[in-house]
Order: sequence, then structure tokens, then C-alpha cells
Amino acid sequence: EFCKTSDFTESAFACDTTTGIDESRPKGTCASLCEQPAILAAEQQALDLFPESIICNIPNGTQGECEEGFVCLDAVSACRTNFNCNASGGTALVTFDTCSGMCFNSRKELMSATFSNDGSSILAKLTTKAEVFDAPCSRVFDAETNSILGLAGCHVTPEARDTL
Repeated sequence: EFCKTSDFTESAFACDTTTGIDESRPKGTCASLCEQPAILAAEQQALDLFPESIICNIPNGTQGECEEGFVCLDAVSACRTNFNCNASGGTALVTFDTCSGMCFNSRKELMSATFSNDGSSILAKLTTKAEVFDAPCSRVFDAETNSILGLAGCHVTPEARDTL
């Protein structure tokens, strides 16, 4: 367990043994290690990675169960996240499951592109989630674009599948 406090927690006064001055400290409540802000943030990130709304059951290229503008296609290799927290150790484990289909934006386009903070790469935002990918950019872009990029590598990670 850990001591959980918030801005709305009542205060308790205690004497600082070094200065002799009373100090106001927030009262805390005992909470499970799984309620730590970092653990809760990791859980939300796992939920956001593959929201339930993108799962479909019949990957036949039609809208089916998907929202307007989306079609149900074969799912990427890991399309569901399971988040488990070990309360005794306060450790989180994210595992991935498979499913038959996922809703993909029917428009496969580049939305925007920006330089990374250090200027060493270009982050391309896509209209739909892509398969996890790590290969030369020549497999993605046309010859004219590749002549500009040179021997650059393109990457799509499981955590940001709508960014190349």
C-alpha cells in the first residue's frame, strides 16, 4: 500500500522537530499500489491503444459493425490489450490478444508531418492505424519521395500505430 493524498485532502498539523514550527501536511489514506498515478496512467494508455470501438467480428472490407467512414478488415497481430496490476508488488503487466477484425479508416492518407523535437526524424500522422512496421522507407513512399529521404528507415510502433 501507499499513502494517497489529493488537493482536497484535509490537513493535519505536526511539529517540525528541526525548526519547532507547526507545519500543515495533507492527511493521506492507504491505497493499493495499483492506484498509484503512474500505474493508472499506464492502464489508461493500454486502454487507449486499442479501444473496444475498433474491434469488429467480420473482416470482409465492409462497414459492418464499424462507424461511418470505417471498414472491418483483418486485425493486426495484437489488437486487444489486457492490463493487469500486481497489488502486492505494484507492478503492471500489459499483454496483447488477437481478434478477428478491426475497424480501419477507409481513407488511407497522410494527415500531417512534423519534425521530431531533435530534428533527426519526421513524424507522419496517418488517418488510420497501420501494421507495426520497421523497414526502409522505400517500401512506403514513391521514387521521388525516396530520392529526398535517401536511405531512411520507417517505423510504426505498437504504441503509436497512426504515426510513421
